[in-house]
Amino acid sequence: MDSRTNLYGLIGHPIQHSLSPEFQNKLIELFNINAAYLAFNVEKDQFENIKNTIKTLNIKGLNVTVPYKETIIPYLDKIDESANRIGAVNTIEYIDGQLIGYNTDAFGFIRMLKELNVNIDNHKAVVLGAGGAAKAIIYALEKLGIDDIMLCNRTIEKADRLLEKFNFKNKKISSLQDFQIEDDMLIINTTSLGLDENESPVVISKSVKNTILIDIIYNPFETKLIKDAKINGIYAVNGLPMLIYQGIESFKIWHKQIENPFIYYDNLYDNLLRKLVD
Repeated sequence: MDSRTNLYGLIGHPIQHSLSPEFQNKLIELFNINAAYLAFNVEKDQFENIKNTIKTLNIKGLNVTVPYKETIIPYLDKIDESANRIGAVNTIEYIDGQLIGYNTDAFGFIRMLKELNVNIDNHKAVVLGAGGAAKAIIYALEKLGIDDIMLCNRTIEKADRLLEKFNFKNKKISSLQDFQIEDDMLIINTTSLGLDENESPVVISKSVKNTILIDIIYNPFETKLIKDAKINGIYAVNGLPMLIYQGIESFKIWHKQIENPFIYYDNLYDNLLRKLVD
């Protein structure tokens, strides 16, 4: 590092579980870029200074995680079309004196489904949670042509307001405690319940047919929700592929001169998998 090293990073709270610095710095190394990527734990009472901080320190790019994906929007100079439609930002580019917001979560989710070769045809989508990550997932499901969706959240009113923005043939709202697993569901957990290995957003205690469960939490590698699903014979995976794909897409935004950073996906996945499992 020297005076010409460009700074990138991640802002959120809490932040210690994140693996983004691991693979972002690996990409920086692989492409021999004079840059560094750091994780910044930003307390809520400090957040109002975020715009001046980014510009003062000349931070070239940031990822944004819980709980700031929606909170960050008023601090930006502009946001791209997909981030505006989603209503959440997870990537910021600082260029030509402006902070520009993007959302790469939806891209990461869609690319993950393709990577896992998951067939979601004729499935009813069930999204757990109604925060910034849920918005990106719902946007992705709409793009994928899902007809039926159920949004489960602790606050029914918040879930109802969120689904109003999207076009599905059939919409349903439910509380998390009233959720009942059924056949032919595509269940995506976007809540933070699961970061504690003893917590789960919903109860899964029976076997069903043709149901898929995705918990976008990746650390711990197997949450209680995933473990409970597997015990009952349900196909269940975590969000590690989504993390990597959305992160590589952010890397592309910041480093437009790099033609295809996705060639290193397997390398990044294997490195992170070893770190999580060891």
